[in-house]
Amino acid sequence: MIGLVAKDFIVFKKICKPAYRLLGIILLLCACIFIPQAAIPYISLLLPLMGVAFLTELVKIEEKSDWKNYLPVLPITDKEIVVGRYLFSGILFVSLSVLTFLLCIIAAFTGHFSFTTVVPNLVLGMCCTVLTICLGVPSGFVFKQSNCTGAMIAAIMVCAVIRSTGLDTAFFAASSFLAYTLLIIGMALLLYLSYRASLSIFRKRRHARSKVAPND
Repeated sequence: MIGLVAKDFIVFKKICKPAYRLLGIILLLCACIFIPQAAIPYISLLLPLMGVAFLTELVKIEEKSDWKNYLPVLPITDKEIVVGRYLFSGILFVSLSVLTFLLCIIAAFTGHFSFTTVVPNLVLGMCCTVLTICLGVPSGFVFKQSNCTGAMIAAIMVCAVIRSTGLDTAFFAASSFLAYTLLIIGMALLLYLSYRASLSIFRKRRHARSKVAPND
């Protein structure tokens, strides 16, 4: 499973070259320092989501390389393959969430506004990213880039509805320890259901290919 995660990160590094990553960080820092009040609402809401959206590119590369044709004969279990993809997504999510958190602190310091004012966008962005993982991973195991992209768009649409209806504002206005606990439990439940769906989808498709392979 570690090898599968390493494979995903090798692909990630190949596409997101060091120069691009460095340039991205420099641009984000400049935005947080020089135009914090204008930049931070978008950074806090979208940065983790943009990173996890790499799932779409990963699926596209696997399609082109015929990775799916090797899966039936790999000496690893269905569970390891599926968990490896969630682990890769989780590492991206945590890394970019930490980066977003640090950028928000820098912006709050340089922009002379309270960090608490960016918390709603930060939490909503993280929830949107978790939802993207929940929808994107099982869709990606169908091995169709359009399906995976559609899942990403669906996650963004759900968060847009939450924002437009004011549900996020109401949540933070009445937020409490219990509310955050329920939110975390809800996200964990969605991840578990997504994992079960991914495992079921992948298991059926992998075993179907193993039966067809001898006839090819």
